[in-house]
Amino acid sequence: MNGTMRQLRRLAGGVCVAMTALALAMIGGASPVAAGGGGPLIYHAFLYSASTGMMSDLGALPGRDQSMASDINDLGQVVGISFNDTGFAAAFIWSASTGMQDVNTLLPANSGWVLVSAEGISNSGQITGFGTFNGQVQHAYLLTPAGIGASASIGDLGQLFTSTAINNAGTVAGIDCSIACGAAVYSAGTLTRLGTPAGSCCSRALEINDAGQVVGGAAFPAPPPIPQEDHALLYSGGTILDLGAGEALGINNGGKVVGTSFSSGHAFLYSAGTMTDLGTLPGASYSEAEGINDTSQIVGYASLASGDLHGFLYRAGAMADIGTLPGRTSSIAHRINAAGQVAGTSWGVTAITTTSMRQDINQLLASGAIKNAGIAKSLIAKLNAIEAARATGDCATAASIAQAFIHELQAQSGKGVAAAAASTLIADAQVLITNCP
Repeated sequence: MNGTMRQLRRLAGGVCVAMTALALAMIGGASPVAAGGGGPLIYHAFLYSASTGMMSDLGALPGRDQSMASDINDLGQVVGISFNDTGFAAAFIWSASTGMQDVNTLLPANSGWVLVSAEGISNSGQITGFGTFNGQVQHAYLLTPAGIGASASIGDLGQLFTSTAINNAGTVAGIDCSIACGAAVYSAGTLTRLGTPAGSCCSRALEINDAGQVVGGAAFPAPPPIPQEDHALLYSGGTILDLGAGEALGINNGGKVVGTSFSSGHAFLYSAGTMTDLGTLPGASYSEAEGINDTSQIVGYASLASGDLHGFLYRAGAMADIGTLPGRTSSIAHRINAAGQVAGTSWGVTAITTTSMRQDINQLLASGAIKNAGIAKSLIAKLNAIEAARATGDCATAASIAQAFIHELQAQSGKGVAAAAASTLIADAQVLITNCP
């Protein structure tokens, strides 16, 4: 998978907000709040079946309330990141038999690693992503889970390498910044830079197939006022093929490439020298193809007139909207496996209520962000009183109690309550004050 960070950084509109949410979660900040005084945007990984048309919510890890999917293998295992507003993030792996698990539970003992995100997974279960190693942030890793007669092992791919994808041979694609940042692959202990087209810079490898063909992009000079323009690239057999303005995001084992064309603003399919415009969903202005399987089923997303994004499935010459999870308004379909199972992320506004805040406090207590049950009990008692006042329309009393709730959090911030958690709860309380019925 080009992975969680990568899948969101390029997209327009609401998905930029998604990227902000993930970045803030990782450094300990609150999720962005939707315009108009709504609640925070909440993200959940999903699994969609091309055969049944059903979308399933994969949930989140204990102590977190959000997740984003990065990749899926042919066994139906999904990987990604699960997090919350307090910066409590961890790589996850999901399967139908086990549900969502923390990838850190698969590590060998005393490894020194804390795995923050899983970016890709092979059919043998090897996982790549990034985490902290011996306290140093942003190290890429290659994890080989325990198998029959073998213990788990993990390799450090370095702090200057960002892994983005893995194939079934265990070759990892990514971006090497040991000199100037450029597309690279890591295999059997050796890092190989793939090069950058003449006149361009900042190449990146975003996906790799089992033949070792790699797709991605690079920045080229552009006419003013645009300082540079990305071009889609295909690395194959030691050559670099420029596919034009855009970005190449997925490739199957037949060498078919998908991505987005900046000239048309549409998803494309490139195959054997032919570029095909895949169009977009009805009423949509933009589309991007993210993944393709070996039967040429293609997934991605389109930007609707409403400003929301919806994932799509393209097959047999037609693009279909796969919708969103219940209660969500946007989605991205990111990867599709041989069985037509699609991994992606769906998000939308979740209203801030006294009930949701009680749930958050209990979750923060469980994760250790609230240090003891006495603090949680005091905060919940104040929420109960706010709820009672709001029920009778007494907004003045509700606001006064909410201010007391805020003052308690300010006093406990960085002491009995983690600073980021206190900040989030204070922001939520301010929303209650502003939006009293």
